[in-house]
Amino acid sequence: MNSEFLAFYTKEIRKRLPLSDFSHVYDYALFPPGKLFRPMLLLSLCEDLQLPLNKESFSIASALEIHHTYTLLHDDLPCMDDDDYRRGKLSTHKKFGQWQALLAGDGLLNLSYEFLSLLPSRKASLALKLFSRYLGPRGLIQGQAYDLEEGHELKSHFNLKIHELKTARLIQVATLAPVYILSSVSPYKLKAFSRLGLSLGLVFQLFDDLSELIQTNSSTEFEKNLFILHPKEAFDALKFQLDYVQKFILKNNCLKTSSLIQTYLKKIERIITEERDRFEKNLTPFLIEPVFSLLNNINKG
Repeated sequence: MNSEFLAFYTKEIRKRLPLSDFSHVYDYALFPPGKLFRPMLLLSLCEDLQLPLNKESFSIASALEIHHTYTLLHDDLPCMDDDDYRRGKLSTHKKFGQWQALLAGDGLLNLSYEFLSLLPSRKASLALKLFSRYLGPRGLIQGQAYDLEEGHELKSHFNLKIHELKTARLIQVATLAPVYILSSVSPYKLKAFSRLGLSLGLVFQLFDDLSELIQTNSSTEFEKNLFILHPKEAFDALKFQLDYVQKFILKNNCLKTSSLIQTYLKKIERIITEERDRFEKNLTPFLIEPVFSLLNNINKG
């Protein structure tokens, strides 16, 4: 974890929290921070592209993590996924109440855009465009709507659209921000970095679906899990998207980014391997050996 970024993130947020008791709700939701995967991905790509780690890159990375946290507060509410725990502690609405979590989420959404206002005007304009397009009504929000709609057509057959919108869009912002906001590159390069974020987001979510097979007994989670609903298609998609990520990393010599991704993948490998019996109980039998072969190859990498 970049200690300089974490110091910036903590200091700048605390400067902007209200001087009232409600500040405790924001503080509880934001600290201690989670894995910070998205901002660390953004910053690692900056390093690989030889872009400076400074107030500009830190501001975008902070905005991204704050925006992500707002989505978690709302996602945990009873009207959405109804989760009692987040990151090993009570979810915000269980700790403080539903209206408190709802308003804190609204506050964090706005705070994320305030961090983008710290950028010079042209870069701020590009950042607002990127965040609004990928995380707004046609992006992340639409993914959440698809996920919650009863009987939506996307749920009637194998489709990664929900994962693409709900999970991958945040990661695409992380992969696009360095090349779209902080540097000037060709449309072809933008497309490649957008595709990296999409593939990485799908890998991230599909591995999360795999780990959910041993980490939850929730019937609701199983109902949404693609490895329960469409196991072969989910595994094939995981292999395909992971292959793209690995080829991109190799082609572009993204050593910092590769290290970050490898650390995450090895953590998933450990979680599943250590609980193999529980994992095998919930996974379709014909996929058990292919999944462990894939995980073993990751571990060797």
